[in-house]
Amino acid sequence: MFESIANFLSSTMKTGTYDYCNLESVEGPDSDMLVTKEGGLVTLMELQGSYSTYGSNRYDESILLAFERLSGVLDKPGFKIDFVFVRDSESSAMSIKPSIAAMLNSVKRNNLALTSLCKNKYQFMAKRTCAERAYIVITTTAGAMSSYATKAAMKDRVDGAVAEGLGIKPGEFGQSTNTIIRSLVELHKGFVNNIEEIMGAITQVNTCKVREALSIIKREIAPEFYTPDWKPYIEGDKLLLSNDRYSTNKNDISHAMHPSLAFQLFSTAPEVVEGNLVEVGENFYSPLLVDMPAHDPKPFQELFDSIDKNIPWRIKVSIETGHEIALGKVSSKHTVASLLKLTAKFNNGQIQKAADDLQELAKNEVLTLCRINFCTWGKSKRAALQNKAMVIQAIQSWGQTSVIEEKGDPIEGWLSSLPAIMKKEVSPTFVVPLGDIILTLPFTRPSSPWKTGAMLYRTVDEKLFPVGLGTSKQTSWTDLTYAPMGYGKSFKLAADNTALLLTPNAQGMLPRIGILDVGFSSANYVKFIKEALPMNQKHLAQTYTMENTIDHAINPFDTPLGCRHPLSVDKGFLDNIMALLLTPAGTESVEKLGELVSALTRQMYIYFDEKPKKYDIGIDLEVDAKLQAYNFTQKEGRTSWWSVVDFLHSHGEYHHAMLAQRYAVPTLTDATKVLNTDVVVKDVFGKSKANDESLMNMLSTMIISATDEYKVLSAPTRFDIGESRIVSLDLQNVAQGGSPSADKMCAIMYMLGRFVLAKEYYRKKETTLPQIPEAYRAYHAERLDKEAGVPRKLCYDEFHRTASVKQIREQVLRDIREGRKYAVHISLLSQFATDFDEEMVKAANNIFIMSKGNGNIELEEIITRFSPSVDSIRALTRHVNGPSPVNGSSMLYIGNIKDSRERVEQVLYLTLSPKELWAFSTVDEDNEMRGRMADRIGLDNALDILSSEFPKGIKEYIDTRAAEYEGEANLFETIASEVIDKHRQKLAA
Repeated sequence: MFESIANFLSSTMKTGTYDYCNLESVEGPDSDMLVTKEGGLVTLMELQGSYSTYGSNRYDESILLAFERLSGVLDKPGFKIDFVFVRDSESSAMSIKPSIAAMLNSVKRNNLALTSLCKNKYQFMAKRTCAERAYIVITTTAGAMSSYATKAAMKDRVDGAVAEGLGIKPGEFGQSTNTIIRSLVELHKGFVNNIEEIMGAITQVNTCKVREALSIIKREIAPEFYTPDWKPYIEGDKLLLSNDRYSTNKNDISHAMHPSLAFQLFSTAPEVVEGNLVEVGENFYSPLLVDMPAHDPKPFQELFDSIDKNIPWRIKVSIETGHEIALGKVSSKHTVASLLKLTAKFNNGQIQKAADDLQELAKNEVLTLCRINFCTWGKSKRAALQNKAMVIQAIQSWGQTSVIEEKGDPIEGWLSSLPAIMKKEVSPTFVVPLGDIILTLPFTRPSSPWKTGAMLYRTVDEKLFPVGLGTSKQTSWTDLTYAPMGYGKSFKLAADNTALLLTPNAQGMLPRIGILDVGFSSANYVKFIKEALPMNQKHLAQTYTMENTIDHAINPFDTPLGCRHPLSVDKGFLDNIMALLLTPAGTESVEKLGELVSALTRQMYIYFDEKPKKYDIGIDLEVDAKLQAYNFTQKEGRTSWWSVVDFLHSHGEYHHAMLAQRYAVPTLTDATKVLNTDVVVKDVFGKSKANDESLMNMLSTMIISATDEYKVLSAPTRFDIGESRIVSLDLQNVAQGGSPSADKMCAIMYMLGRFVLAKEYYRKKETTLPQIPEAYRAYHAERLDKEAGVPRKLCYDEFHRTASVKQIREQVLRDIREGRKYAVHISLLSQFATDFDEEMVKAANNIFIMSKGNGNIELEEIITRFSPSVDSIRALTRHVNGPSPVNGSSMLYIGNIKDSRERVEQVLYLTLSPKELWAFSTVDEDNEMRGRMADRIGLDNALDILSSEFPKGIKEYIDTRAAEYEGEANLFETIASEVIDKHRQKLAA
């Protein structure tokens, strides 16, 4: 390959092999500095864009800030800054691929029938997004030093090369490490640091190491030939000796050097074809040069908005530093004429006026030497020429900028638009005030903090915006979602949970996801996940409906296996639910009740540890049978449930030990006994009053009332989710609300639901094991090791139902704070922005505002509660208008990123693929049909067929068929059979 490239270079370049590519080597394998053939240094930065919305307010502030700071560094000569921006819809698939690859890996590890859904997402998002890339390239030349320093540096370079006996360039086709001018290193580092700091204050930048920089350059040369696995051969890599020699110089040692960077970067030879196009690989490129700057400079965003997303294009703005050099060029009429490309209608007076204007401007503003290169391309000559015409129109409308084609060497014109390749671009140089050139720079584009993520959004102008879940970029993972009814809240929660399911984790296990819901939407989602699981794992996804009956009994006094006392993290929850339970409905709080409840619950565990409950045969037949199998001998009247627990545990019967422990721990019905007999409680609270009534008496009455009213709390635990990991718990029958007593019932059921779903969440080896009895630590250590690194998420849907209950909101806040330590994701979803307390908003790292509200009052509430910027508010009111068939759900995303100067504020679209719409549907008919189809042909095949046959769902079709259907078979089964038969050949393939 290298020989063919060498032949191309030698035969087509003006003077020699290396005229086109000015890169020689690297300063070091771990450096961020490339070395040019003249010995200068080049650093490439990724210009990632802005996390927050760039509207008029922030734009004006950033322009002023950039102007003030850049003015101080651009007046010195010897440096060059290139700003390169690329937009190319054909590269979108490459941008999405790493995220989808990670999802498919999770699908494979968990044996999920979601391969089709992930691939459909990939194809869909590749068409609905447009890839963007932007870079800053900083070059330092010998011109940054004084003439005396330059001479000394050059002498040192020659002396060093001679001392090695090799010369500056010992091999024509190899990388020479002797070309570098060492005296430039510190100057270059200082300039790079200045630019990094200046640009970092207004946007996000990332300085690339040399391997990454070379990989980026290669991708921009010919994206279709680039693979992410490509690695350059540079200094520090194993030397690959070759007997092939391309030079006729007998002293040439190219064969013993790392291959030339030029040969490595160019995988194919460009060729000039008709229409001044450059054919490279599968594309035809049309280079364009700006020959006169804009008469009325306009922001970069205006140019961006004027070019259709399906037209690929690149712009490179090159700025040479040195105010005095630029001013010197202005002084010459001849130079001014060449810069302005004057025609016959201009006279000398006009020339002189232009020069005078620039010289006057130079008194207060830095002047720069600037070049601007464009390039567009297409898969065919015709497409390239059509795109060229469209781009030219957009450029000419961009502040009346004058643009021409490269008529000399189109290859040089094409290369001039690429980052870091050319020593000097072929486009004309013109003198421009710094303030004008800053307007043209592409630093306002939106950017995600995550390069990849399982949650894939789109920006308003169709840039991919991945969001990573549970990553180290955030200190905790608490989501608040505000969305009125019908605004896509359920779809978003389903997409979020699926993203977590498809996010790789250290153990390769299904995450734990618990959803508290009022209604069936999350139940439909969990049924979908159940359909995706293999037969032997379907029990891991379950839906339940909570009822206030003994058959659904839940005992909040339950503890981890073997624990006579609750873990410290569980004790807080227990005190909270007991305080809620024992506070009269409609009463906000009772003085000293919290302290009494805390003391009571503590003493209850002590009491039944010292006086354990007695075991009786016939209470739990499963336990009885297991004990009989081991010939367990009961000591009449002296065998305790705790001794049964210990016995079963010692024989490895952990499930049955846990069943027995349900009868060993305290229950609510035990509270009265301890309250009336415990000396500690009596001594401290015996004289306390509540509204002139004894606090102890009031509490005793409330306990009796609670055991009667809340049957679910009146017995040892019977309701258990077992091994389920993805669980929906519907509170519809027990969480209606409306009256004080109903509100209290709602809150207690939310609390009990939280206990059932999350009781295993708040566990961590280093904090949990010390609280576990020694005999049980090995059992718990194994479980904790198995779950380490596996995501856990607790979702509170319809969170507005809890608005009037203080205790549950306090519990949620406690869960959020504790979640940071235990890596628990918390998601709160509500129809009202006012449902999120100030402390919740402060603690949340991700906020999704899916509506601008109905009127100014609600908008003001959003502004007061979530504090979006002025520019974000404008974007919210303009773009967040509820779900649409084209864009899906819209939302303002506010995210807090660790160690970032700015928080994320972007309007995003959650645009779901056809298969995702079928997977996450909340329509009963859709779910019924999907389930029946999945049972017969598998979920992947079912989604394939249903999304193609009924892209908008099946309800309308079912209604139409039902009106005329006369068959005896179930209509769903009939339709399922029809569509399966229709696709029988495809299914058999």
